[in-house]
Amino acid sequence: MILQTLLLTEPPPADRIADLEHHFRTGSIFHSPPRPANNRAGVPNNSIPNQHKKQHYEFDRVYDEASTQEEVYKNTAAPLIRSVLEGFYATIFAYGATSSGKTYTMVGTPSNPGIMARAVDDIFHLCSHQKTQVPTEVFLSYLEVYNEQIRDLLRPVPGISLELREDKDTVHVAGLSEIRTTSTHEVLDLLQKGNRARTMEATAANVTSSRSHAVLLVTVRQRPQGSTETVEGKLYLIDLAGSERASNTKVDTRGRG
Repeated sequence: MILQTLLLTEPPPADRIADLEHHFRTGSIFHSPPRPANNRAGVPNNSIPNQHKKQHYEFDRVYDEASTQEEVYKNTAAPLIRSVLEGFYATIFAYGATSSGKTYTMVGTPSNPGIMARAVDDIFHLCSHQKTQVPTEVFLSYLEVYNEQIRDLLRPVPGISLELREDKDTVHVAGLSEIRTTSTHEVLDLLQKGNRARTMEATAANVTSSRSHAVLLVTVRQRPQGSTETVEGKLYLIDLAGSERASNTKVDTRGRG
């Protein structure tokens, strides 16, 4: 399994711009957890030593708001596509707070597609330009996880949730639809259909915020000439829900636990 994680954050306050410039030079982020005004005893925290330590995180790359969808895709997901055609499993996460740009990075827009559409487009391109033509089939599945309930976004049934099952050495979602696709255009249509079925709510951070985890599964099956075995690779593209606490975005979670 090959794993790639995209961490999306909001811009820092004006007094941290110097830190931001340092991030771009070093590919790292420093995070100092904020302290409340008073501790549990009611004593102002500015009167006691700071017990928080700065946390240092290292990243392969850091992008600013001027970075393009193409640039992000080429440096993150693109190198994994050929591995999927060779039978490997690869996963890409988009992680971050609400309104930080996770869905835009993964899904994008019709005029400026994100990682999902670009990855599938590359799969079709590589399949059609192989040195030796290998019969290849590409299948698409799309699901969301919301309040521990799994829903099929391509063939949603109101009030019906799917189950996660383990058979032998594999874990799968029982009953999840798998649709064969033959072009990027078909994939874009399916993505739009699935995104319309996602759970969306207005929050203090975003008028239309996706409140669920969405998982796009692209399965590539090939049968080399002269072989009776099928080579199967899978690409999981995951758009996670906001990572912050519900209170930060004023989301009402009553009755959804």
